[in-house]
Amino acid sequence: EYAGGHLWVADTYNHKIKQVNPQTGFCKTVLGTGEDLREPSGLSVAGGYLYIADTNNHRICRVDLATMQVRNLKLPGLCAPNLCLPD
Repeated sequence: EYAGGHLWVADTYNHKIKQVNPQTGFCKTVLGTGEDLREPSGLSVAGGYLYIADTNNHRICRVDLATMQVRNLKLPGLCAPNLCLPD
């Protein structure tokens, strides 16, 4: 995902989110060094926020790109897959 002059990359199997400057090639880990990400896989940017599909935590995180504060999205009616299967 490209936003704010940076490319945002989900380094899925290393459980990290990286920020790449496409002009210089500089890459740094911005999340996943102490955060509780487990195989983040999908990213999207909208309205100054980075949204992360944190696959094995079964959640969607929202990151404020100005402060890098991470919050879990509360999605009413959404449940874990093992709870949504019919009998």
